[in-house]
Amino acid sequence: MTEQETKKRESNNTVILIGNTGAEAEERTITGTNESFVTLSLYTSNSYKDDSGELKEYPSTRHDIVAFDPWLQRELQSFKAGTRLRIEGKLSYRAFEVMIDGQSVKKRETSIIAKKVETAVLPSKKKSDSQDAEKSKELETA
Repeated sequence: MTEQETKKRESNNTVILIGNTGAEAEERTITGTNESFVTLSLYTSNSYKDDSGELKEYPSTRHDIVAFDPWLQRELQSFKAGTRLRIEGKLSYRAFEVMIDGQSVKKRETSIIAKKVETAVLPSKKKSDSQDAEKSKELETA
């Protein structure tokens, strides 16, 4: 399939997320059915340089990954905690109610329904610095 064909088939609701697994994947079953799915937590973090040039880190963010496809379920279950993954999928929203202090409270949960998963490597700092330098040179010569 060509890149153009792939782009035509992509939906508006497409997300790519790269991060590290928290715990190992868990298999679950939908209540009242025999349909199973696998859940996995993927953590991402970002950093920035403050005004003094010191590197600061934002707190890690937890993302819920869900897989319904049997092949993807097995694939996600094969990864150990701490594995760096690239997840491709779509966002899904689910409304639910919980009881807090005797009152029903409406909540909303966001998950990523996995369509593709692969291991990812941490980008090399030196490589990205040299790429930034090359881009700067290209801009200067343009």
